[in-house]
Parts: sequence; structure tokens; C-alpha cells
Amino acid sequence: MKKYFDFGCIDYFDKGEEVNKIKVEAELKGEDTDRPTFTASGTIYNKYKTETVAGGQCLDTIKEYLKDNNKEFNILFKMWQKYHLNDMHPECEHQRALKWDKQAGEEIKIYKYTLNTDTISQQDKLKQDFLKALENGETITATPEQQKILKLNYFYDSPIEDIGELKKYYKFKEIETKLKGWTTPEEHPAGILGKICPVCGYKYGHGWQYLPIEPQDLIKIKNLLGGGNNE
Repeated sequence: MKKYFDFGCIDYFDKGEEVNKIKVEAELKGEDTDRPTFTASGTIYNKYKTETVAGGQCLDTIKEYLKDNNKEFNILFKMWQKYHLNDMHPECEHQRALKWDKQAGEEIKIYKYTLNTDTISQQDKLKQDFLKALENGETITATPEQQKILKLNYFYDSPIEDIGELKKYYKFKEIETKLKGWTTPEEHPAGILGKICPVCGYKYGHGWQYLPIEPQDLIKIKNLLGGGNNE
């Protein structure tokens, strides 16, 4: 079942005239199955209703203009927040219970470093010395410090700013801000992308999981879509 909602006009460009028509499309598929899915999207038109000035997942923008003055929209907005594309969640039910879905939007910082000039020079010299020794048939053994320098990667990422003794090898480049849901635990201890569920073993973000619509909310959605302008 699908319905188009007409929520009147707003002053989208703050010009003192409410001429921008609002339309919201909502659809419930599989309403009589055990896995119903819900989607909703909005459209804001220009003054002449010939072009779209905002569209898609813009219900939060629409709410800023309608505020709490439209009961029907408020119910629709809550259902959109909870269930839009409820068959495409990156977390399993156990991870959801642990609030990983909420954590996914939290920001974390990754401190990025690169080898300093002196360390690069040391690496180059060591490689040249070892190569020359091999060419001359000489036996050469690297000291623990030399081995450490040779193994250093050009890039080094750290979840904390202080990298301790590595400071003498690296120089700070930049801070990268990422979301937990888009960061693996290998990139940052707080990252959850690919993190294994402690209950079922599912890796966060490695597939689409279904979020059930609560019975009372399913009734609300059906009531919303149950009259006028339906398809």
C-alpha cells in the first residue's frame, strides 16, 4: 500500500511567502506477511511546482517548517525515523540490543603520521649498505634498531595522538574524522565495521538485516496509508 501526502506549502527560501508545496510518499510492502517493509520520502517544489528544490530523505527538513503543528506528519515522521528501509540494517538483532546502531553514527578520530625525512634517509642508506654487502659477498647482520627502522611503514595511523617512542620516526600529517560504523576495529579500537556479534557471530555491516516493525507501529502505518490518495 502506498499513499501520497499533501502537507500544504512552506516558505522554503525564507522570502516571506509560503509557496513551496510539500509532498510525502510513503509505502508499506508485504503488509500481510511476517516481514513488512516501510519506506518514505519527501519532495519540496519550487514556487511554480515545476521543479524539485529538495527531495528524497528530507523529512527532517520538512519537520523544521511544519514543527509540531501537523499530527499526521508527526506520526509519519516517527515511523520514517524508526523503520525507513527496515530490511536494510547493517546490524543484527543482538548488536541492536547492544545499541551498535546508535554507536555507528558517533565520530572517532584517527591520527595519521608519515615517516619523517631522517627515517626515510636511514631506511634508504640501510638498504644500500645491505645491497652493497651482498654484491661484495660480505656477511652483514642488522642490529635490532636497524631491523626496526627497516620494518617501519611509510604511513602510520593511531587512535591516540601520543605515539610514544615512534615520534622519533614519524611526523604528524593530519587528523581524520570517521564514523564508528564505517571504521574497522583494526583502524580504531572503537570501530564496529566488521566487528563480530558476541551472540551469533554476524559481522556488523557485512549484509542487510531485517528490523521488525512493532505491532502497534504497524497499525499506525496501516492507518496512515489506509485512506485517500492510495495506490
